[in-house]
Amino acid sequence: RYFGGVKLGTGGLSRAFGGAARALLSSAPLRTVPVTENIVISSPFDCVGTILHLTKQYAGGAVVSQEYSDVAVRLVVAIPRSQAETFVAYITEKSGGRAVAFLNQSSSHR
Repeated sequence: RYFGGVKLGTGGLSRAFGGAARALLSSAPLRTVPVTENIVISSPFDCVGTILHLTKQYAGGAVVSQEYSDVAVRLVVAIPRSQAETFVAYITEKSGGRAVAFLNQSSSHR
């Protein structure tokens, strides 16, 4: 068991690595990550730009996936949980009811 060219016993090795880990963690910045819900949106092509814009602007969300078919686009976006239900209603309103959005409870981020 060597650390920096010095032979260490099990206690010395664990102190060396433990000290290095503590030093690294004490200097690491903290980051708050909101709990999100996945919203599934089915939309005609001409609404996608608006939906992507609203996702970033209104809710600070992120696009998880995009699937394009011959007739529509299926988007999955991650939205902060506190804004998810309001966002679903907002997408329906801004698309004139042409985009359908719903909470995807089975794949929310915790």
